[in-house]
Amino acid sequence: SKGFQAKSADKAFSFKMGGRIQADANGDVGDEDLSKQSTEGVELRRARLYMKGVVWTDFKYNIEADFADNGVSMKDVFLTYKGLDWLEVTVGHQKQPISMELQESSNDIMFTERSTVNALTGPLFDRAIGLHFKSSGKSWSAQLGFYGDNMSPEKDGAVDEGWSTASRLTYAPINTETMVLHLGTYGGYKGLSDSDRTVKFFTETTHMSNLKLTNVAVDSTNGVGIAGAEFAYMFGPISVQSEYAHEWVSRQNG
Repeated sequence: SKGFQAKSADKAFSFKMGGRIQADANGDVGDEDLSKQSTEGVELRRARLYMKGVVWTDFKYNIEADFADNGVSMKDVFLTYKGLDWLEVTVGHQKQPISMELQESSNDIMFTERSTVNALTGPLFDRAIGLHFKSSGKSWSAQLGFYGDNMSPEKDGAVDEGWSTASRLTYAPINTETMVLHLGTYGGYKGLSDSDRTVKFFTETTHMSNLKLTNVAVDSTNGVGIAGAEFAYMFGPISVQSEYAHEWVSRQNG
């Protein structure tokens, strides 16, 4: 829903409050012979409240918190300056410009779960406190950001200590109301702190299953580089989306 909204007469100030509740039900068939079986049940996966709006025309703010999983975690907490014709500058806790799928809201992703690519991007390049620059036109965008720590780990295995830089370029040679062709590429580097040098790469059958058919932990990690490419096509009600990512992990012992 659109939630509660208010605007000043000159539209220089606005306020909007809303949220989302997403529930998951999980069951697995065929895991009886596995050493670790799936967790089955029902959970509130996301229970979020947000406040966002505009102040003094050129400043856009967004604050969003999640109350699911018996805890409170901060999602978006940032301020964007839009007073320049060619550049947006954002400071605060925000998504890093890595991966089309990671950028998409959980309200908009194609399936209940993100793809296996998220096992590479999510733990290292999700939300973090930083400075982000973006320039865009009708059919293109260019982004660059510099980041520090995560306010709170977004998921099991997320690396919240260290620093990172990330960039993303997109181009849409076709961009109409009924047809869109999207092409994109991205790259970044995550440097890990001395206190947190273990990176976990895993995929779960579903979010609450705790059944990780792929589960790898890399210790003594110095840093991780990533490069990827995106493709998406939409024609009326039909849409296709694909992504490829490759990571390089450097370790203290080679």
